[in-house]
Amino acid sequence: GPKGQIVLEGGKRLFFCDIKGFFQSYLDPNQQHKIAKAFVQDFSGKSWASHNASWIDVSQANYVFNSKKQGAMGETVIPFSSLVAAKLFIKENQGNIISFKQINLKFFEQYLHEVRERFRHAQ
Repeated sequence: GPKGQIVLEGGKRLFFCDIKGFFQSYLDPNQQHKIAKAFVQDFSGKSWASHNASWIDVSQANYVFNSKKQGAMGETVIPFSSLVAAKLFIKENQGNIISFKQINLKFFEQYLHEVRERFRHAQ
């Protein structure tokens, strides 16, 4: 599944094997002042199994939430630079397209709560 990375002031890079973990750090109010750049893997035109996804700036993507696809940490969020590619993806895999501008800490905490509830009820 898609991965993310954060570049801190000073150049240190933090890598994430899942976009949920990436956004938890990226949106953390205690971290935001330390972040110089942030990147996610673009799944536009890539197969799910691809490990060659291009890195794009976090703000340049649309994100698919609530799809049927599973990432390294279970339910995941998938970045697309192309809105058309995101729409094609959800035709096959379900989900909702959320623009970067719509993603804030409150939105993401609500999403994580919903993921935990779905997991709890699936047990």
